Amino acid sequence: MTVMIPAPDPAGLTLHVPCGTDNPAPDEVGHAVTVRADWSVTMPHDLQTERIAAAFGAATPCLDLAVNIGPALWHILEVVSHTAPGLVDTRWCTQGRCLGVYAHASVLAAYRHELTPWHLAARFGLRLWQAERLLTAAREAWINTGDLSLVAEGRQGYAALWDSAVHPRTVADLAAVVPQDLLPMPATFYEDLAYSGVQTDWLRGVLALF
Repeated sequence: MTVMIPAPDPAGLTLHVPCGTDNPAPDEVGHAVTVRADWSVTMPHDLQTERIAAAFGAATPCLDLAVNIGPALWHILEVVSHTAPGLVDTRWCTQGRCLGVYAHASVLAAYRHELTPWHLAARFGLRLWQAERLLTAAREAWINTGDLSLVAEGRQGYAALWDSAVHPRTVADLAAVVPQDLLPMPATFYEDLAYSGVQTDWLRGVLALF
């Protein structure tokens, strides 16, 4: 059984998130938040004081982030890895009507929607900009592990595949059935194959004919 880790870096996943309740400026860096390898969360805040403030009705976006970032990141990685059958409802958005999306046109569309910041924010009680920065940090950390010789579009292709819930490890597994002289393959090849349900042994035999 594979142990879920927040990031390839043994230190965990670190991102920078602004404080406050208003939508920050695009160039506002914010403070560091780290989801460590043991899934604990560290940030430069006195969270106990923030809990007291929350009890008196104060808005505490960083406390909300500290509580929800771990489950949100775990969810992202489960979705991209397809490790939990039934995790994504492929029929409709579980949040009701998320940014106008209700019914999904396809399984791929459902998985893509699951990895949008507005859906993640609604599902896990995050601010939109918190969800945006978490999604970006997770994607950047994991696509750095991708073998650029496998995808024709290189890093850009891996980013597109991640947004379609195709993990770099999945790309490597699928590329293993492709004859070396046919590599690299376009990102759409891996995306189509990941959602096709085709057996890799059958595909290996077909590709061996070329």
